[in-house]
Amino acid sequence: MTLNWQMFAGMAVPFIRAAGIQKENEDTNTTVKDDLIGISLVYVADLLQSLIDGKTPPAAPSVLQ
Repeated sequence: MTLNWQMFAGMAVPFIRAAGIQKENEDTNTTVKDDLIGISLVYVADLLQSLIDGKTPPAAPSVLQ
């Protein structure tokens, strides 16, 4: 079995996404730093997954642009 960056990144993606979702859901508002951090983490997970899959990266969420 060959170990490569895709395998290690693929193992990290679910944890990064879960951390982002948890951060977004810390409170009921949607416009504070915790929400931007959460959105950023979920976006990073999406970016990593697109690199692993060899697909075009997704557009950044509007709040990050």
